[in-house]
Amino acid sequence: MKTKNENAPESERRGSPPHGDHLGGRATGPPRAVCPVRPQRCSQSRVAHDGSRFTYHSSLLGLPASADSAKVIAMASLIQEVGETFFTLYKGFSVTLRTMFRKTTTESFPDAPPTVQPRYRGIHVLQRDEHGYEKCVGCFLCAAACPANCIYIEAAENTAANRISAGERYAKVYNIDYSRCIFCGYCVEACPTDAITHGHSIELAPYNINALIYRKEQLLEPWPPRAKQP
Repeated sequence: MKTKNENAPESERRGSPPHGDHLGGRATGPPRAVCPVRPQRCSQSRVAHDGSRFTYHSSLLGLPASADSAKVIAMASLIQEVGETFFTLYKGFSVTLRTMFRKTTTESFPDAPPTVQPRYRGIHVLQRDEHGYEKCVGCFLCAAACPANCIYIEAAENTAANRISAGERYAKVYNIDYSRCIFCGYCVEACPTDAITHGHSIELAPYNINALIYRKEQLLEPWPPRAKQP
């Protein structure tokens, strides 16, 4: 005698559960996980815990950038750094690049006097006015402005019989120690009468250090003035 329905499926007759659910009279397989965002746009595949596979799109899930994107960003940063480095080098060597292919100039010193710029700071010159008087009035402002303390002055009074400068006093002694002078030009800027200026002489290489102390007679402009060479 049969105890089970003969019309039942074979799985029920054998006592085993059905393989899938019956939906609308059609049995389905095990449930499959789907992409939680948009299954139709997924591009990567992953395996779920139950063994089923589903696909998803990393950009839609807000995941970190891929290794390719990191490489592109690193390459762009490297290119930018290299460009900035070359631009900085170009700015630094611009003077060298501009003068590299110019014609060189050869000086024949000491056979010929050297060529210097008009504002070159050479050995000082004590100037005279148009009447031949010394412009220095012994005010000591140049010595006070000197940061190296290399100027020594002794002032004296002018007399009617012996007038040296146009003012009341003149510099009886005016020494400059060029072993200490730094050619800063402060003495020239401090002088109210433009009595001291920088000359264009560059010959300061004696064997005796005492020869670097220049006296007033060595610094004073000759009178009458020398004719300028063309």
